[in-house]
Amino acid sequence: MKTVTKIILIISIIYTVLLLYFQYDYFLEFTPLVIVLLAINFYMIYKYNNKLLNFILNGLLFVFLIFCFSFGVALRQDW
Repeated sequence: MKTVTKIILIISIIYTVLLLYFQYDYFLEFTPLVIVLLAINFYMIYKYNNKLLNFILNGLLFVFLIFCFSFGVALRQDW
C-alpha cells in the first residue's frame, strides 16, 4: 500500500475509535469527511479493479444512507 492510503486508514481508525468511545455529538460533524476520505482511499487502492471498486463505494454509500436515516429518526424522536 502507498503511504497516503496508510495515513488515511490510520486517520479513519482513530476517528472511529473516538466516535465510539467519546462524545458522540462532537465527532458526528466530521463523519461525512471521514467517509469521503475512505472512499478516496479505496479508490486509490482498487482503481484498476472497477467491479470491486463499485462494490465498495456502493457499500459505503448504503452505510452512509442508513447512518443519516437513523440520525434523522433520532432527531425526530427528540421533538
